[in-house]
Amino acid sequence: MARTTFESSVRSRGGRREDDGVTPGGMLMSVQCSAQPSVGGLAMKVGSDPTSGEDLVLPKGAIIVSFTMLDNATGTTPTFDIGTSGDPDGIFNELDADGADGTVTYPNGALVLNGANGLADDTAVTATNGAGGTPTSNMVGAFTYFIKDDGTSGTR
Repeated sequence: MARTTFESSVRSRGGRREDDGVTPGGMLMSVQCSAQPSVGGLAMKVGSDPTSGEDLVLPKGAIIVSFTMLDNATGTTPTFDIGTSGDPDGIFNELDADGADGTVTYPNGALVLNGANGLADDTAVTATNGAGGTPTSNMVGAFTYFIKDDGTSGTR
């Protein structure tokens, strides 16, 4: 299957024209990613293998909506802190790593609870064992986010 990657933010008016007066909205995007148990804040990886592949880097202006569990970790009440090297729990503090597949979790870290600004810079995402319990296996999920957009009409 062919893939197309856009370098600009994608918006839609739901099939309506600009002169119809409909406010455009930003598109939700998702990226599958994975984490492995770590006390040192290892980079989360794109895809289902946390030991290889590209590091997960979310773009400047990303407003994180949720994390959906796709393949949970094991352990006794395991949790992950998801954030950056400078703020290890800045996206998710104590994400339930053994939540049922399909569980949706909303961000609660300082990097995403900053009003409507989104991430201040391109952000390399890390995962660290949380305080709730040490994960004993990898976790796979999907970040859902959109890019900050004030909804004004026209192009920039």
